[in-house]
Amino acid sequence: FFKERERRRKLKRSETLPATIMPPRSLLLAHQLRDKNVLVVGAGAVALTRLKKLIPTGCRITLVAPEVHEEIRGDYCQHVTVEAGRIDEQWQSHGGVYRLLESHFQDEHLSLYQDGVDSGWALILTCIPDGQASRHIYTLAKQKFGSQQLVNVADNKPLCDVYFGANWQDDSLQVLISSNGAGLRFTALLRDEIGSMLDELDLKTSLSRLQELRSRVRSLAPSAGATQFRMKWMSRCTEIFGVRRCCKMLVPELVELFQKMHAADSLDFPPAEIMLEKYAST
Repeated sequence: FFKERERRRKLKRSETLPATIMPPRSLLLAHQLRDKNVLVVGAGAVALTRLKKLIPTGCRITLVAPEVHEEIRGDYCQHVTVEAGRIDEQWQSHGGVYRLLESHFQDEHLSLYQDGVDSGWALILTCIPDGQASRHIYTLAKQKFGSQQLVNVADNKPLCDVYFGANWQDDSLQVLISSNGAGLRFTALLRDEIGSMLDELDLKTSLSRLQELRSRVRSLAPSAGATQFRMKWMSRCTEIFGVRRCCKMLVPELVELFQKMHAADSLDFPPAEIMLEKYAST
């Protein structure tokens, strides 16, 4: 009796479980790093790939390494001098690292910008081939500043709070593709494939007109009560034009349409063919 009851219980439980359980995914976020301190330990080929992504964010990079890759020194450290204490006060205009410490990592390097319980580091990266040293830095950072301190240890997924995906970007748009560290080269190839398609679109004009339209619509209906109407109107309007036609939006005419629809408290747009004929340039 008891064996049969246990068998039925397990069967019933298995029927309620999904056929496959998806592993947890990363939350892809745009991380604002402007003027924030970032520590990069190591200055070789891996660090070079990190710097190429970090420098455009406007973050303040402290680079620690006994030897510096030739390209890193030439592109990102050329204004760092011994006379200035290895600090480039004009790092923003130069597009380089803020501070260069040409030595092996020392534990006290983690305290360079500490202020009370604040570590001063928005992000800590290790880009060195020494796995034991990398683990030491990771563990020390967590012990010293708490589990919320973001650390990335190159080529060691369990010791990565954040991942570097494959980025595609132009002057107006950024796209991130991440495999959670499973296939770095594959995501790079996929990025290039998507990028070749995006290059066919006039993204800069599209986003410029959408931004202008959103700004003008907000100025016409600024109250908190109108927020939901504005958002639904902008969303539906964007859907009608689609990715390929937003660059053809006639903003002044669409602003007039918004005024009429808002006054009538109606989200019933004209048919799509009328919208594209009347509110898009040829």
